[in-house]
Amino acid sequence: MHPLDKEEESLRRAVSRNDFRTAALSARRYARLVAAGLPDLSPADREARLRRACSLLDWGRRNLLASRARLAQKVNRLQGVSRYHAAIPVPPTPVHTWTVHA
Repeated sequence: MHPLDKEEESLRRAVSRNDFRTAALSARRYARLVAAGLPDLSPADREARLRRACSLLDWGRRNLLASRARLAQKVNRLQGVSRYHAAIPVPPTPVHTWTVHA
């Protein structure tokens, strides 16, 4: 498998797993590989390669933005629950006054 194809697959996996850090690193590597391969291509192939790269990067960006929004909603819900939980009075711990003799 060509390094560009491997990196494309790596980027897709990272985005699918919502692994923001790995996706960002993979996107940078992918962009470098695309740029490095462009001078060797014909104008038509260069355009096709750039369109494919832009499409992949845009797909990844949209998916990660949606994931970030979903995660932010979950955090907000959890913060709301924690405020509710903090407002509930905690009953005092019972004190046992008996002694067990063996």
